[in-house]
Amino acid sequence: MPTLDRPRLESLAAHLLANADRHDQEQFAARTACGTWYCAAGWTPILDGGYDINWCEYDGEDSTDEIAGRPMTAIANTAYDRRAQRFVDIDEAATELLGLDVSQRGRLFYNFGGTDEIVSVIKGFLDEAA
Repeated sequence: MPTLDRPRLESLAAHLLANADRHDQEQFAARTACGTWYCAAGWTPILDGGYDINWCEYDGEDSTDEIAGRPMTAIANTAYDRRAQRFVDIDEAATELLGLDVSQRGRLFYNFGGTDEIVSVIKGFLDEAA
């Protein structure tokens, strides 16, 4: 069973609260003409610093695909791990970095709630591990 990385989880929660305007659980990573948004999983490799997001230009064929009410111009589901020199799924990288088990991964990364709800989930993990 993995061991939760308490400092990394605390840092992620603080970052989400400080950057709630750039947090959205609908996509791991998404760009619009007005900025870039990440979910909790997407922020994790960004905060780690050892990954490059593998952006894919978004064709915008479906006008309902929006983030923060704006059409997406690029999305990402994978990142390049510079240390391991390989591409990884963003949620897998984040799971490993945060020390989550499969259940925790699902509760955090596939929860489409707002920032406060996601931070509450993180705090719940930390409380359970105390």
